Amino acid sequence: MNEIITEEILSLNSRVNVEKFEDSKILVTGASGMLGSYFANSLTSLLQLNGKRPAKMLLTSRNGNFSNIRNRSNENFSYYSGHFNQLLLEDGFEFVFHAASPASPTQYTDPDAIMEANLIPLRKIADTQTVLREIFFISAGETYGNGLSEQSGGETREFQDVPESRRHYPLAKLAAEDSIRNIAEEKDCASRIIKLFHCFGPGVRENDGRSFADFIWAVARGGVPRMKSAGDDLRSFLYLEDVMAGLLVESENEINLEFNLGSREMISISDFARKVMQVGNVHGEPVRDYDNSYIQSPHKKITPNCEWLYSQGWAEMVSLDDAILRTLKSIKLSADF
Repeated sequence: MNEIITEEILSLNSRVNVEKFEDSKILVTGASGMLGSYFANSLTSLLQLNGKRPAKMLLTSRNGNFSNIRNRSNENFSYYSGHFNQLLLEDGFEFVFHAASPASPTQYTDPDAIMEANLIPLRKIADTQTVLREIFFISAGETYGNGLSEQSGGETREFQDVPESRRHYPLAKLAAEDSIRNIAEEKDCASRIIKLFHCFGPGVRENDGRSFADFIWAVARGGVPRMKSAGDDLRSFLYLEDVMAGLLVESENEINLEFNLGSREMISISDFARKVMQVGNVHGEPVRDYDNSYIQSPHKKITPNCEWLYSQGWAEMVSLDDAILRTLKSIKLSADF
């Protein structure tokens, strides 16, 4: 385990309690992605660090690229690659971490595929599982629709000003949220619907399609970020350690939780590109590479309201500079440059 990962696990260990996952059986969908793999990797390390019996995880992925999973030969991991419809899902899962879904606007071309990725696993879970204790679902800030540009926390969910090609993703997430609520009631289990805003960290893929990922990979390769817009939209970016701490935040008062998770520190897209260059020691200026086929976001400013999380004792611990540095180092350690 390299120095970056060790430091991060030790920090996370001071922020979360993973005791309930000891010797459990966990289904992780979207396990090849940035968030699903980080959950599996960090939870496994945290259990080991605390001397707990390991969890047995079924890691699923449509594309089957599990390169983000550390120690892939771990006997407590099993893998499924392919369409979830074809998976013979056995009973006995106590926890579900559902992160399977296209996440980049470049992947929004097939609305049926987006809906299926979010809903089919939940239908199969509802049909097969009898001992569920808790379901974690990664939803998105985009579900606030036109209210996304305000202090998002439960405002309007109208989508008339959102380009049609960008509606499929939030509508699929909203449908899955309804399914989660029904499953939690039917199975009498806990649930967490996490409306996640922009985040990044180890495991972010090259050619991801989202601007922040493309910027980081360009700089990791010693190049200059290329922007497909003017870059004046304001966004916030949360590092995966802080995401994990938010996902697992302890709450004594509720078993069915729905909350926002994101950073409150705003930065423009162009300034983020410059920040990545600064941290990565790449000189010059981002290149503006306008592409008429690129569908711009309708939101000039996205500001997540995370007051509930703050009230539970959660806080952002990783600075933007450190988050970028850790991510660049993780790419260089794993990529064949």
